[in-house]
Amino acid sequence: LFAGGEKNQWAFFRYHIPDPIFFKNDIKVTIQQIGGTDKAKVIDLQKNGVPLIPISIYEIPAIHLLFNPEKPVDLTSKDLPEGWTNFYRSDDLSSTAYFYLDRPENDLPPIQSVKMRTAKL
Repeated sequence: LFAGGEKNQWAFFRYHIPDPIFFKNDIKVTIQQIGGTDKAKVIDLQKNGVPLIPISIYEIPAIHLLFNPEKPVDLTSKDLPEGWTNFYRSDDLSSTAYFYLDRPENDLPPIQSVKMRTAKL
């Protein structure tokens, strides 16, 4: 958790369904999907077809930046050090948004049918 600054912004490392996040007027939520483990394990993940893009390798005391979205770095290269390797990963996500009206009626159109809303799921 990071909090503060002149704009009173908050950043969470992670939160879970039961953890409330309170806000007064609006909220912006972004999700960054990064994983990390030893380089050898990341290489195994890649060999098994896991879609990931290497970002960096941490070799004390330096961080070696690797990120290349067009052509992910080959971690098996002998030029790269061993160490903790961070990578972008792909996860399945789910979200729910709530909004509150100041009165029971509104100018919104009627909600679409369940059949229409779930047609391409």
